Amino acid sequence: MYVEHNFYVGFRDVDYKNNLKIKSALSYLEDVAGIHSNIAGYGLLDIDKNKKTWVLTNWKLEFIRRPRYSENLKVKTWSNGTEKIYALRDFYMYDEKDEIVAKATSKWVLIDIQKMGIAKLTDEVMSAYTTEPDKAFEERIEKLKEPENYTDSVEIKITKDMMDVNRSCT
Repeated sequence: MYVEHNFYVGFRDVDYKNNLKIKSALSYLEDVAGIHSNIAGYGLLDIDKNKKTWVLTNWKLEFIRRPRYSENLKVKTWSNGTEKIYALRDFYMYDEKDEIVAKATSKWVLIDIQKMGIAKLTDEVMSAYTTEPDKAFEERIEKLKEPENYTDSVEIKITKDMMDVNRSCT
């Protein structure tokens, strides 16, 4: 199943050159992924019922052309299957001429909030998303690697306003 949603590139979404910020682009992608999960029955409103939530583990985003302030965009997403413990999801971002201006791929894990661990990607869960064959990239994103050395360290006190929708820290 393909899911699409339209966005307007507003003032808060751009940098000082009026280009779409990476953070804003990624927010658009997350929003469309959330819409897909809502349709599939594993969205934010389903966490209490299913006791499961999705956590993003890795992204790859490539701009073909950087969208600018006041553009109307369409973001399309689809499930791309699974790889071990990961669910794979791809995206295209289109401009008003229906040309691809960005593409992305991502890896997600399903978390069991009662057991506080990774949940199995069952056929029941994945069939709710209807995997599609299209790929934004031929190659998959690599596993994140922990740095060998850390150069900086900061102590942060976690407050309630730092909690995300999965009830964990952002």
